[in-house]
Amino acid sequence: MLDLRLGLSTPPDPYTDCGCFDDVSTAVPSPAAQAAQRRDDYVCQFCGFQSAKYQVCHGSEASGADALVTACIFCKQVMELDLVLKMRSAVLIWLPELSQVAINYSMPEVYVNRLARGATGGRARDLRDRLIARRELAKARFGSDEPAELIRRLRAASDDRSEIDNALADGLRILPLDRRIIRSGQLEFNQFPQILAFWRSRSGPFATGRTRSFERLELDLAGL
Repeated sequence: MLDLRLGLSTPPDPYTDCGCFDDVSTAVPSPAAQAAQRRDDYVCQFCGFQSAKYQVCHGSEASGADALVTACIFCKQVMELDLVLKMRSAVLIWLPELSQVAINYSMPEVYVNRLARGATGGRARDLRDRLIARRELAKARFGSDEPAELIRRLRAASDDRSEIDNALADGLRILPLDRRIIRSGQLEFNQFPQILAFWRSRSGPFATGRTRSFERLELDLAGL
């Protein structure tokens, strides 16, 4: 796996230049992106999450498939955090118990299981609520639970990211939400239900039901 590093998108920014995010999120992937995803077997090269649909690429498309790697939507928004603002797709939490990679890999299953009936659904909803509660610790330790504040500090840091890197090392994390606001023409909609429906479908990564990552996540966070 490649190192997952917090960052910002490089110009042209898909918001300020295009006024939307649909060129990245709803359009058919470019031939270079399709080739890179096939090469990577649709596996995120940062956390290991595999899905035949709704993966993206990270890198420079202008240089072709060799310059691209497959990324899941959760890892992508860590590496290009400013994309979170209009998608409204994440919050900051304080969770030293888990790495950012572990969170990104596990949250798809939490959201899938949250829709399950019976005990599994209840456990997933409880787990997500306990994660959301860690926003208060982010406010106390970092001063905010809003990604906009982290983006502001990233932009102000220039070449000295020591304050941010120390916060990340101590426990600052980006928690993906079940929301991904996309603009298509004059309309905005939440794309996440579509993504979730595919993840749960026969062609999706959870077609056979719950995997061990959900149980591991419960064990790791048993003390929350």
